[in-house]
Amino acid sequence: MKKTRILSILLAGIMAVSLWTAGFSASAASLAKVKSLKAVNAAKGVKLTWKKVKGAKTYKVIRGKKVIKTVKKTTFTDTKAKAGKSYTYKVQAVGGKVSAAVKLIRLKAPVISKIKGENGSTGSPLNSMKISWKKSAGAKKYFVYRKLIGKYKKIATVSALSYKDNTIGIGPKYIYKVKAVNGKSVSLASAGKAGVIPGNPDSIKVTQNGEKIVLKWNKIQYATSYKIFDADTDKVIKKVKTNSCTLPIEESGIRFVAYYVRAYTANGNSFAAGGRTVIFPEGSHYRDNDNNIHVVISLKEGESFTEASRIYSLLDDWVESIAFIFDEGTDTSVAVIKQHVITGISEGESVFTVNYYFEEAEDMQSFFHWLNLSYNNEFPKEGVAYLHVKVTK
Repeated sequence: MKKTRILSILLAGIMAVSLWTAGFSASAASLAKVKSLKAVNAAKGVKLTWKKVKGAKTYKVIRGKKVIKTVKKTTFTDTKAKAGKSYTYKVQAVGGKVSAAVKLIRLKAPVISKIKGENGSTGSPLNSMKISWKKSAGAKKYFVYRKLIGKYKKIATVSALSYKDNTIGIGPKYIYKVKAVNGKSVSLASAGKAGVIPGNPDSIKVTQNGEKIVLKWNKIQYATSYKIFDADTDKVIKKVKTNSCTLPIEESGIRFVAYYVRAYTANGNSFAAGGRTVIFPEGSHYRDNDNNIHVVISLKEGESFTEASRIYSLLDDWVESIAFIFDEGTDTSVAVIKQHVITGISEGESVFTVNYYFEEAEDMQSFFHWLNLSYNNEFPKEGVAYLHVKVTK
């Protein structure tokens, strides 16, 4: 009797365990398959996301055939994924079925290494901005984005490590980003980098202030510096950060000076804009005891200038009321005057006698006074001037 009772108890226990196990299996089988599994490139690896499975408390993340992590949330970032490598991922709710697989090539965001603007002064197109970047492991091509105002817009797809944007203007600041691409795998965007071709300096004024030359021009937006060039030699003579500069007058005698200025940003420069004037240093003009005017002009061998742009610039609006007659000079091997052009030939000095006649002597007196060249003696209505042309090597 006792054996029969014990056997009954054992059978009942086995049945209870079987029923409990069956209930657990039924519960496990009721968990749905993970859906909407997505993989994207993130800053520190591959980021996985999926939809929550009702009843699931944890999820297994599978890379290839290996479970790499069990998580409670519906997102996971694989920080051990290497750049340029292809990975297959699946996710399984613990107690449920495995999701469909997703594949992704790990791509890091490119790094823009250089951006350089060209103002088109030497050809077409007029303006361009060249963006260069470092190779992103695994990338087959790159998306290039640009922003001027508002959102970024994709402007190109290239396989090279650079892109030349030929559709920009002078003045605006353009910001660029680049993404690495391989099939459906797309990296995060690079950090944005700005490029700008500055506007052109204009209204350049060149004036004389005592024994100095003063240059001023309009301030250019985004310009970080300006370079002043000698227009005759195309050499940079000064670099400044403001829209003005002062230069010394280094040579004696009346000089015709010409400069041009470019504005610069970190990655572009403007067109050149020029300015010019005639300077009158001390000793470049004087009167002798006989009230004759002496004018001193300095030239280098082979250098030329027009009489109208140099001598007449002293007289400005009075040119039509003054007649000049030049002789051949004391030494034609040093300098010559032909068709209103004075040319330095060789080292030395040649003196040209200039007979002049003022129709409006009073106006000339006022004009020279305006130039701070006033004299005690009144201007005669006719007279003789001497033009000293000093030529150096």
